[in-house]
Amino acid sequence: MSRVLFLLIAGAMAALAILYGLRIAQRSSNAAVTSLLPRETVAFAHVPDFNRTREQWHQSDIYQLYREPAVQDFLSRPLSRVPKTNAVSQTVREIEQLDLKDGFLALTSMGNEPPKIVGGFRFRGSQEDAEKVIGRWRAQLSGTGPATRRETVDYQQHKIEMATAGPYALATVYDRNWFFASNDANELKASLDRADGRIKDQKALFNADEAFREAMA
Repeated sequence: MSRVLFLLIAGAMAALAILYGLRIAQRSSNAAVTSLLPRETVAFAHVPDFNRTREQWHQSDIYQLYREPAVQDFLSRPLSRVPKTNAVSQTVREIEQLDLKDGFLALTSMGNEPPKIVGGFRFRGSQEDAEKVIGRWRAQLSGTGPATRRETVDYQQHKIEMATAGPYALATVYDRNWFFASNDANELKASLDRADGRIKDQKALFNADEAFREAMA
């Protein structure tokens, strides 16, 4: 009896330890992302682990209900009118290939000027391998027409790729196993400065420099 009780207590303690570890990891991941953003950030969205989130979605009650034969039969007619495309499936496969983590999108300013947006994510593998996928995404976002002006800007040992078409701009850069993008070059440079430790806002809402450095490792 005492052996069974011991095993139950040990199992409960192990479960609590795992839960605590997951929460700490989630908190560190969230802090690593917010450390890249200015204190006056308006709003941001964060996906710590795309593949895990997708698996959790497939296990959710809503998805299981969606997969029910009766629901699929009900939706088959309206869905048949929607043009079929492989673009979404291809993008999902590419995200899985990159093993995308800590994906975020933030609105950092929306005053009298055009809103400033910055986003990014961590990826698995080398920058060269990642560029095979990210390069296609960049081309789709910035356009490939003759009106798009492209240039490379050197900044603090980084290569910022700039694409400008009229009033629209897209600035992108790699920083080790991170990829960042913004519609404002100065906003992107500020994120790089925070990532590399050149800006340390002591009044920031999250003091997460160490957490970010762990995520960069």
